[in-house]
Amino acid sequence: MDDLESKAFKISLMWEDYCKREFPNERCTCLPKKKDPRKSILFKYCYKLAKETLGIIPDNEYRLYVIAQLQVLKSLKKDGVHGMIAPQILTGPQAWKRWKYWKFIYNQRMAQVPDVESTKSNVNLPKINKDFNTTKNFLAAKIKPLTINGLETKIEDLSLIRWVLTEKVTPLYIILSPWVRSKVTLKIIENNFNIDLAMHRPKITKEVEDLFGKVFDYEF
Repeated sequence: MDDLESKAFKISLMWEDYCKREFPNERCTCLPKKKDPRKSILFKYCYKLAKETLGIIPDNEYRLYVIAQLQVLKSLKKDGVHGMIAPQILTGPQAWKRWKYWKFIYNQRMAQVPDVESTKSNVNLPKINKDFNTTKNFLAAKIKPLTINGLETKIEDLSLIRWVLTEKVTPLYIILSPWVRSKVTLKIIENNFNIDLAMHRPKITKEVEDLFGKVFDYEF
């Protein structure tokens, strides 16, 4: 995939994830599991969105853009019925109006939240430990046998990226795993798949590194 296709692929995964969150009891358009995702209707609309908004929407705001479209659609339902949950809602003049309206309200709410980045937050070791173990168990279930070569295949077919974006694998695993670092650089992951790992790096302390070493001792 080229850069634009990689961005469209990530937006497609965001669509799948947030559709399930906003409309848990309804079917939404998804990427095909075994066919080329680039030929799907979801990918085509996400590619159209990425192309039309290139340089207009920052990469780190596409997640918000997808959420905005779904939440506004959800809020407009009448008598329990809302519009079609299809990727067509991601593009066009009305989609842009929905985005600007939602983002205006979002910015107002964020302005009322204290600046947590200026203060050092405590690292929640119990939660990180839980995330590490959840990731370990998930990988063991998906990669058999769980080896460095098995993980490499999941990097190459983009499964690992999908798992991180859908929160099946903690981003801290990507940063700390010696297996991942031996197969692909974090810069490639960030640049090609628009994954912002920088926001997770402040969580990495000596205690977190030691915890990772205990949970994933087989990687060392």
